[in-house]
Amino acid sequence: MMIQISALLPYEALSAVGFEVDEAASGKECLERVAKTIPDIILLDALMDGMDGFEVCRRLRKRREFRTIPILMVTGLEDMETVNQAFQSGADGFITKPVNYNVLSHRIRFQLRAAQDSKSLHESQEQLASAQRMAALGYWRWDAKRDELVISKQLAKMLGASQVACCKKLGGYLDRIHPDDRAFIRDNITSVVDGAPLHPTDYRLLTESNKSVIVHQELDLAPDADGVVLGTVQDITQQRVSERRIRQLAYSDELTGLASRAYFYKHLEDVIKAAHRRKERFALLYLDLDGFKDVNDSLGHDIGDQLLKVIAQRLQKVLRGADFVARLSGDEFCILVDHVNDEYDAADVASRCLQETNQPVDLAWRPKYITHFEARP
Repeated sequence: MMIQISALLPYEALSAVGFEVDEAASGKECLERVAKTIPDIILLDALMDGMDGFEVCRRLRKRREFRTIPILMVTGLEDMETVNQAFQSGADGFITKPVNYNVLSHRIRFQLRAAQDSKSLHESQEQLASAQRMAALGYWRWDAKRDELVISKQLAKMLGASQVACCKKLGGYLDRIHPDDRAFIRDNITSVVDGAPLHPTDYRLLTESNKSVIVHQELDLAPDADGVVLGTVQDITQQRVSERRIRQLAYSDELTGLASRAYFYKHLEDVIKAAHRRKERFALLYLDLDGFKDVNDSLGHDIGDQLLKVIAQRLQKVLRGADFVARLSGDEFCILVDHVNDEYDAADVASRCLQETNQPVDLAWRPKYITHFEARP
């Protein structure tokens, strides 16, 4: 569909070559018809009585739904001022009178193809941007020779909009990386220009509020430019949180925060292998709470749970940094004492554990109740 303004342009010539033409006699009528039909291309006569083609073009371009419709301006003037005015008003091209309809038909087809290509590109960009938003994926492009850095909107969003200006060079972006990761990432990026292998990396970005965001980065060299490095950056913070939570559920006792039974056996295997390799000794201490069943039966499981938490805290308090404590089940605890010289080292740890855990426990929910129990290695 094409809208044509001015009776001076016989639309029969365009209909004859396969175009469907809708003619409007004035600028006002053109605006009304465009709103109803949404044409594929608009052909405007620049000079008309009343509202001229330049004004019609300006008004059309102000409407979002009409901004992508190609507009050709037809004018009998060839001076640069008229040409500039046509483009400034928003026209995509112009053709002069007298009109050569063979040339005009080819130009119309060219504009239609260009508009379709532009529409397809815009849709692809929108789909890519949408996918990047959903995947929390941003990217950057660094020209090493000029030290010019361009970052995507999604990456700017990760950093904070006010920080976009500070990321025009690689150094500005590196400043937004956690200090502990900065040197490694700088070397990782700059070495790619010299032909180093491409290695994916995870590191921490710092937002405007100094919040840490964990990202995964992939690097590549631009195929069409020398010394240009491309990087994709994906926010994996939530993924890491989920992974930590899964590990916590798998390897931690939810009640006491100590290592779980599964983690204990895994760690025990590692300790045994390390002890054989280093030709060292370790000790294994087992603790059981006497009378714990009576606490559960008489005071309830909530009080029993509170008691287990207190015991776990006391064990952690007296153990060395290299020691490992786990809750196996119920009221059973196990301690791995690493780097033991002789049985006296193990006995010393056991003695400290017994001394600490055998202290009276004042249960918060029953302040008058004091319980004693024995723990035996």
